[in-house]
Amino acid sequence: GLGIPADPLFRSSYGAIYVALLVGCTIYSPVSAFFFFAVITAATLWEFGSLMNAHVHTGMVRPVNVMAGVVLVAAVWLSTIASPQTAQMFALYGLLLIYIIVSELYRHAKTPLRNWAFCFASQVYVALPFALLPLLSIVYNQETGELVYSWIYPLALFIFLWVNDTFAFLCGCSLQRFIPYKLFPRISP
Repeated sequence: GLGIPADPLFRSSYGAIYVALLVGCTIYSPVSAFFFFAVITAATLWEFGSLMNAHVHTGMVRPVNVMAGVVLVAAVWLSTIASPQTAQMFALYGLLLIYIIVSELYRHAKTPLRNWAFCFASQVYVALPFALLPLLSIVYNQETGELVYSWIYPLALFIFLWVNDTFAFLCGCSLQRFIPYKLFPRISP
């Protein structure tokens, strides 16, 4: 894992730093937003791979999987600004996915199909949502006829998620007195 201590003070501090960086990078510029979400994608894919390798007994090739996820994020971000490098980035992403498949054949892994499945699942579950964020942030300006970066939409998405999670937690805590049964204690105590 990332090694974040379980102490609530540390977790709150890390959470506050994360929120400040997300808001600051998203508002500052599309370039800072891209780099922030590329780093978050890399860290999240690495964590996903670590958890799957430890608890599901897979043998995911984490460095290549992380690289593929970051390339996907870059490819979609470049496509929103109609960059000429978009095709090369999507081609590189495809080559990295093919590498993941071929490398499993030469590694002689016990469960290559499971490794492929979890690598591709992490691309869909983790990398794709971060890659699609610029589709929210690039809007058409009718006055100038240009595509412009608007930070309000991706930031609104995160604010809606945070508010939803916060109120779900608060409702769960307040209803615990009346309904003492836990719905999924293995997922959320």
